[in-house]
Amino acid sequence: MQDDTKKILEEQFAALPKAVQDAITSGHIEEKFQKMAEKYKLHLDQWQQVENLIMLTVLGLSEPENLVEKIVSETNIGRERADDIVNDVAVTVFKPIREELERELGHPQAKEEQFSDVEKLRNNVLSSEKKDITPSAKIPQDAPVPANPVPATPPALKPDEKVTRAPASGAYKPGEASSIRADVHDDPYREPPK
Repeated sequence: MQDDTKKILEEQFAALPKAVQDAITSGHIEEKFQKMAEKYKLHLDQWQQVENLIMLTVLGLSEPENLVEKIVSETNIGRERADDIVNDVAVTVFKPIREELERELGHPQAKEEQFSDVEKLRNNVLSSEKKDITPSAKIPQDAPVPANPVPATPPALKPDEKVTRAPASGAYKPGEASSIRADVHDDPYREPPK
């Protein structure tokens, strides 16, 4: 039974477009699932069941229209909470996959992929390495340069004075055990006898 299921999942994965395969294997979906698990605070077994249902939908083995009903019936959580989870999944999981598919297929309304300045610089450097440019080649002038990172915690201030020691106890004598001292009124390690 498990071998049949595994075979079906592998065949379905192989039939998916590259953008969907990349989304599944990249690990971004797992990160989003972890954030959603923390947000909705479901029991581990409930969240695992929700995650399995979502992945079956991503793989195309289950219809997205039936996702809310399946979550409600298989996890025993309320319909309102299931609606919230499915809406969150639609925005954080399905929408990026759809946008990537539109870009890949050259759809006229496809949104351009958004990159931060650091990602743009990284892509420029990586693309220049693919073109077999010598290592001494410079980064293009129009490449954005990320600002220097600012530490979240400021460094500790250097001490401006030395620590002074308290005066030594008059009852203390080097090499003498504290248990044999008769005068303990000034000894910080002993309590006076009662």
